[in-house]
Amino acid sequence: MTHMIRLIQITLMCLMVMSGTQTHAQVMLPGTNASESAVTLPDPLTTEAANALISRLSDSEVRSLLLDQLNTQATEEAEAASAGESEFVYHATTGAWSSVTTPIERLPLLYTGQATAFSNFFDRIGGGLGLVKLLGYMIVVFGIAAAAELVFRRLTRGGASCRPQMPTT
Repeated sequence: MTHMIRLIQITLMCLMVMSGTQTHAQVMLPGTNASESAVTLPDPLTTEAANALISRLSDSEVRSLLLDQLNTQATEEAEAASAGESEFVYHATTGAWSSVTTPIERLPLLYTGQATAFSNFFDRIGGGLGLVKLLGYMIVVFGIAAAAELVFRRLTRGGASCRPQMPTT
C-alpha cells in the first residue's frame, strides 16, 4: 500500500514540475516606451526589405523589433510544449479509459465477425474438400515431427547406456 502511495506522490510531483510557468529571459526596460515597438515587418519579407528596414531604424527600434520577434517565437514554442503536455494528460486519462471501453462496446461485433470469418475460410479453401486437404497436411506435418522426435530420443538414449554401472553389494 505504501508503494502505491509513493508512486502517486512521484507522479503528482512530476506533473507539477512539467506544468511549471514559463519565464522570459528578456524584459522591457523601464526607459522604453510602446511607440518604439510599433515597427512592423514588411509583408513580403525579403533580404533586401529587411536590410532597408534595419538601415532606417534606430538601435533601440532594432532591439525592440528583435525582442518582439524573439518573444513571439518563445510563445509559439511554449504553446507547442503545452500542447504536448495536454496530449500526454489526455492519453493518461481519457485515452486510457477509452482503450478499456472501446473493446467492450465492440464485443457484440465479435459474434457477427465470427460468422464472416468462417464463411471467408470456407470460400478460400473450397468447402469440405479443402478442409479435408488442410487436415491431411496437418497430420503429415505432425507425423514428421513425431518421427523426428523419436529419432532424436533414440540417438540420445544410446549415450545413457554407456555410463559405468555402480557395483551392487
